[in-house]
Amino acid sequence: MFFNGEKLYLVAEQDYCQSMGYVFTSRGGKVVVIDGGTADEAAVLEEYLLRAGKEVEAWFITHAHYDHLGAAVQILRGNKVDIKRFCFAFPEFSWLEKTEPNDAPHTAALLREIAARNIPVEPLRKGKEFVFDSLKITALNDAETDFQSQTVNNSTVALDVKTSGASVLFLGDMERESGDRLVAAYPDLHRDIVQVAHHGNRGVGKNVYEHVRPRVCLWNTPVWLWNNDDGGGYDSGSWTTLETRRWAKELGVEENIVSKDGCREIV
Repeated sequence: MFFNGEKLYLVAEQDYCQSMGYVFTSRGGKVVVIDGGTADEAAVLEEYLLRAGKEVEAWFITHAHYDHLGAAVQILRGNKVDIKRFCFAFPEFSWLEKTEPNDAPHTAALLREIAARNIPVEPLRKGKEFVFDSLKITALNDAETDFQSQTVNNSTVALDVKTSGASVLFLGDMERESGDRLVAAYPDLHRDIVQVAHHGNRGVGKNVYEHVRPRVCLWNTPVWLWNNDDGGGYDSGSWTTLETRRWAKELGVEENIVSKDGCREIV
């Protein structure tokens, strides 16, 4: 048991592709979504939200990538779930189009669907806090783009979630530069649970996990990526997931909760 009345639901990928989605439920039943996954995860996520009461207090999105926001677009179009507000901070759309043009249309679709329904958007800014009953969510950084590596991943806003039980740090798709900046900004960042950055592949450096010292790691990682298997068998690919797994072992992580094993409700 990790929480004291709260629940955290991990939305596993429903297809070959990687994705990321989580749902927090507070002790009082308030529902908060973090990312959500691709359109392929929308049905599973929507079903869970409908069972939870059809109402989402806030939908947070860490950064403007399809595998994190695609499900939100589909669920908005379905008009079955009442979403009270979205919380995100994306760089200028012109920068998104220039930097990663394949993802920009999905971000544009999200913005259109939100605007069509007049759903409020609360921008994420460093230090901004949101309280939902027994959940407190803090944005730890701004969506910055002044990195040598010009990627949407580095514009991720990390989310710090405090519950009446465990503390959880969501790193989204942060890479080394944004991860290093996060560590420099927060001398004390020890958390019980951490979401492993960028699906365990070329995310933040080992120094970030050393700094956080988690007991539990959450992995949004399909089986091929977990095993670094590009079709030629175990460790045949060029991804760095096995190295990240070694880090977790070296740091004494007690449990790895991995999306390859299916959706899971964590209590």
